[in-house]
Amino acid sequence: MAAILLPDNSCANDGLPVLSSGVCTLGQACTVLNSLCFDYALRFRVMAHVDFTHTSRVASPPPLALQRIQVQPTLSGKGVERLPLAEREEMFQSLWETEESVVKAYGLAASDFQHVLDSFPVFARKRPAFHRFLRERLAEWKAEEG
Repeated sequence: MAAILLPDNSCANDGLPVLSSGVCTLGQACTVLNSLCFDYALRFRVMAHVDFTHTSRVASPPPLALQRIQVQPTLSGKGVERLPLAEREEMFQSLWETEESVVKAYGLAASDFQHVLDSFPVFARKRPAFHRFLRERLAEWKAEEG
């Protein structure tokens, strides 16, 4: 899943599901939709083509938990180097904090997130530095949980 914020009065076809929510801010929605947890849950509903029917049926964190997630700031595509955030080492810590906050908003533990990470072998192969960073932070979190 790759969620983006579009300007007002944008349009899309069924290949670009458009969602709106009165429960959370657009930044919170985008952060949850771009999380590994949401992607993991979405994969149980779809094999290839994602549409509104699929995304609308994936569980989201409760409204009070959404208020505690760390929203990942959005970047404009204009004038920005088109390198994925997961390949920018300066973004790793911020991305981890965002991901961890979404995991906790879903009420999951470190071991649950380890299962989610284990389910993305292509991600591990394509983004090895970021995957290693996530594994290191996960090990620290698991040690804190005891």
